[in-house]
Amino acid sequence: MLSFYTKHALLSTGLALLLALPAAGQGRSISREKKMLEPVVTATGDTLRVGDMIGLPGGTGTNGQFLYVQLLNGFNEPVKPADSRVTGQRQPILFFKQQDGVTYLFTKFFVVNVEPALAKGEIRREKR
Repeated sequence: MLSFYTKHALLSTGLALLLALPAAGQGRSISREKKMLEPVVTATGDTLRVGDMIGLPGGTGTNGQFLYVQLLNGFNEPVKPADSRVTGQRQPILFFKQQDGVTYLFTKFFVVNVEPALAKGEIRREKR
């Protein structure tokens, strides 16, 4: 017969595992979505194409942190919001991805949520 403490420990561990499993599945990774090379037309009617240059004039968050631009790791996965140190950088668009109706653009170092980043001025299309 199991003691009260052993039963309690097993029940607590089992409950913790059951609660953790759904949490692990939340927030599907954008890296799993299919790359798109077709031009993207924004809500304002602008067309963004692979190869277009984008500039990062500045973040709109606290201390110049970017709210819609994130840094990428080596596997094209967003790791953290870009900070003010990337202000002024220019990068060519490499490809796009869509997830849940939201369009993202990817450069060598950044992933950008296109619509709000354009609306808030965190990115701008640069002349070639």
